[in-house]
Amino acid sequence: MNEESAPSISHLPKKWLHIFTPKRVLYVFVGIVVCAGIVSIYVYREPIYQSILGLFFEGPAKDAQNATYLIENTKVRLFDGQGHNGSIQLSLTGDPMTGDMNGDGNEDKIVTLKETIAGGFSQYVIAVAVSTPKGYIGSNVAPLGFGVTPKNVIYKDGMITAEYEMTLVPGVDTQTTTGSATFAYTDGSLDIAVPSEDTTSSYRTGRIGESMDFDNGATLIITKILADSRCPVNVSCVQAGTLEVEALLTESGRSKTVTLAFGKAITLNSGTVELSLVNATPDLLAGKTVTDSEYAFTISRTAIQN
Repeated sequence: MNEESAPSISHLPKKWLHIFTPKRVLYVFVGIVVCAGIVSIYVYREPIYQSILGLFFEGPAKDAQNATYLIENTKVRLFDGQGHNGSIQLSLTGDPMTGDMNGDGNEDKIVTLKETIAGGFSQYVIAVAVSTPKGYIGSNVAPLGFGVTPKNVIYKDGMITAEYEMTLVPGVDTQTTTGSATFAYTDGSLDIAVPSEDTTSSYRTGRIGESMDFDNGATLIITKILADSRCPVNVSCVQAGTLEVEALLTESGRSKTVTLAFGKAITLNSGTVELSLVNATPDLLAGKTVTDSEYAFTISRTAIQN
């Protein structure tokens, strides 16, 4: 019994052989490859595709523009300076700076990013891409806050100082002022750092339980939040609301409990300086709860004019 031979191109009808010439097959193949490349470039920039890619590329990156950064508990991988994860979009603004943030002698990268959330609301954040033998590993982001625009970012002696312009009490007072925030990278985390010897600058930024130092050894520690009725940034409100906190003020070895709120100042015993709560991050979002540990407060120090 003869075995049936495998089909070959010679078995095809002659008219098919005329259509499927080697040259035409090659042209079709090249066309498919080119079309696939064009489609992949377009899809690569789509948020859903970037979100999927971010699930598989969380390790060290070749540079800061392609590193993974942490926004609270959400990881966002950048691809050529752009990244998405769910409703969060992260975009690199400007060129990364160079500085040794962890003291290992290697040049790390300092980046300013724009974080955009659902509804189109955005804020600027600072982050670090730490240099390792395998590549760059992104840090958590440190928010500057809604209504804050960075003007200059400076690296010096392992510290990052972001100079910014800020809208005072967004939605209530349209006046703007300038300020700065200093960050340090310690134990794998980028956080606010307030040098204790600095008692002359106009602003302090601190969290609940952190000491902020002012004139003549005076210290202020915010102990708890009394009320936060600020309008969520993704909701239209008739009134902007306010934020009220309780703090422990210590002067000349004596401590007392004080209340700070937007538009309400307290005066130090010297009678020459007022302290005011002028900003807080993060802003409220409808449907999302802010924990006490997430709050950061900006206190303004103003000299009283006689």
